[in-house]
Amino acid sequence: MQHMMVHGIQSPPTLSRQELVEFADEHPYPGCRGTNVGAAFQYIKKNGIYAEDCFPYMDGVRRSEENIPFPTGKEHKIPENDRYRIAGYRTFSMQNYNDDALRRAVVKFPIVATLVTDNSFSSRFGRLSPWKGVTNYFSSHNSLHCVNVVGFNFVGDDQSQWYYEVKNTHGEDFGESGYTTIAPGLIIEIAFPIVHHSASIGSLLVKLIRKKENRRESDIGGGMKAYLSQKKG
Repeated sequence: MQHMMVHGIQSPPTLSRQELVEFADEHPYPGCRGTNVGAAFQYIKKNGIYAEDCFPYMDGVRRSEENIPFPTGKEHKIPENDRYRIAGYRTFSMQNYNDDALRRAVVKFPIVATLVTDNSFSSRFGRLSPWKGVTNYFSSHNSLHCVNVVGFNFVGDDQSQWYYEVKNTHGEDFGESGYTTIAPGLIIEIAFPIVHHSASIGSLLVKLIRKKENRRESDIGGGMKAYLSQKKG
């Protein structure tokens, strides 16, 4: 996500994941702990976000819950010119789009993707074969999780088989230095931010991944809403 937020800037900084963990769900967009990308983007659009070195990641721990002092001494009240902002964001449900087209879009720029995951994903360490999804799609132990899709590779010389390369937010101990691979067909929703330098990305992505000319992008959270309604049913 952090690469895309500052797309078009020559030296993009690493942005603070910890700020989203700490504060995004204290605003009128609850549920943001890596699972609701719309809430994260809305928070950044409204409030801005700090660089990682200003507010470093604590591997899922919330300072506010563990009574750990904030690095600024005043929570997140750092001068406004130290914050990075986005102009907006767009989300698309993968119910309306296909993996072949998404693969073409990933060549152009990274994309934030929402997956249904379980412990088999969060416990991936080292270089493994592509993750093939949860064992039980409607298990109460599953959770929604966001990753950054950064590319794809073919399986050997067979170009009919391929997988996504993704960057997770669980630190460098996850997978291979923070990266792992997943099989196609697992992404339920994709999203990307819009910054002032890259307003044309929105129309480019629509052209790249649209299945039919009369398709329109989903409402915010459409893919997640569909999954949750199916699970409830």
